[in-house]
Amino acid sequence: FEYKIEFESKFSRDRKKLAKIILTKTIYTTSVSIYLENEGGNSLTKLFDKKNWFWADSANKLSKNNKWFDNDKFGLFYKPFAWYCWYSIQDKSVTFENSGKLSTESNIEKLFIL
Repeated sequence: FEYKIEFESKFSRDRKKLAKIILTKTIYTTSVSIYLENEGGNSLTKLFDKKNWFWADSANKLSKNNKWFDNDKFGLFYKPFAWYCWYSIQDKSVTFENSGKLSTESNIEKLFIL
């Protein structure tokens, strides 16, 4: 079993970069990645992996809420929990923010507990 959705591509505010979210599921794992096109070439960066909860999986809803935060950062957000996750092109790193606290480790499993 493998399931894959590529969400709509979005241009950065300066119109020089293009990014989209790719959601991939297997029986056990859900992965959310960013496909990025810019002057430096193309790249695929994994934001996080989590357990696949099938029909109750939070990644489906999260992946729909994607945007450019500025010309450098593209990622996901979920306003009801004040949760953000983005990839920075300049820093080449993934950052998570939950209620104003920054982290480099995914806290997604604790956020959406059934």
